[in-house]
Amino acid sequence: MKVSVVIPAFTDQETIERTVTQLEREPNAIHEVIVVDDGSHPPLRLPGWVIPIRIDREPYQRTAGVARNLGARRATGDTLLFCDASIYFPEDAVASMIQGYEIAKITTPDEIVMLTARYIGLPDGAVWNPCDDFKDQFDAKSIPYNDEFALVNVDHQFAMIYRHDFWKLGGYDTKHFVNWGLECQDLTTRIAQVNGNVSSTVRRIKDNSRLYVVHEYHEGARDEDLREKEFVAKWGEKFSRDLIIKVLRGYVPEQQK
Repeated sequence: MKVSVVIPAFTDQETIERTVTQLEREPNAIHEVIVVDDGSHPPLRLPGWVIPIRIDREPYQRTAGVARNLGARRATGDTLLFCDASIYFPEDAVASMIQGYEIAKITTPDEIVMLTARYIGLPDGAVWNPCDDFKDQFDAKSIPYNDEFALVNVDHQFAMIYRHDFWKLGGYDTKHFVNWGLECQDLTTRIAQVNGNVSSTVRRIKDNSRLYVVHEYHEGARDEDLREKEFVAKWGEKFSRDLIIKVLRGYVPEQQK
């Protein structure tokens, strides 16, 4: 597998440097890194080995789907890894994702598969030391390090999919989703619609524990009511586990008939 890491970035210089530095720990697992600077001010400065794409758009940037799609179009690897610009992840994260993806494709070779790492959101003001071992920090912060951890979702903070399958689905829907937030849930629902598989059951190569990534709190241009309305306008109801089950059983909303 040739993995193209795509990072949509609307952030500060320190944050993107930290994320890129984490990826440098796994040079043998990564084909290329593409950073899509989605209007950061000032523009982000990137090392020479990173492929830069710059977007300047008004009004204030909203959905990251535009940036993810642009990065995916530039990618030359056969596999895409969408990576948030403000997350922490362990030193074997990319290799663990590759191993998990290969296992998933062996199990379901004819299905579209998206693999996501379990995602934990840090509270505002919380600090995560990327130099420490992940499990040690979970223990120190009294965060349960197990498969039943509750604060997870289907946002694509660290998500892998074959490039061909991604475009077979049409990429992220930036026509219906112009507000920051639910284009990831929409793609997840569309994968279910074609009887595909979205899973966060990824084990670390290092110790076979569940792979987690940790997201750093930051303010976003979110309009909670608007993004919910966008999803309901396309799917007829709010995103939920029940909706995914209905879609897997053949449910088609009136809006799509």
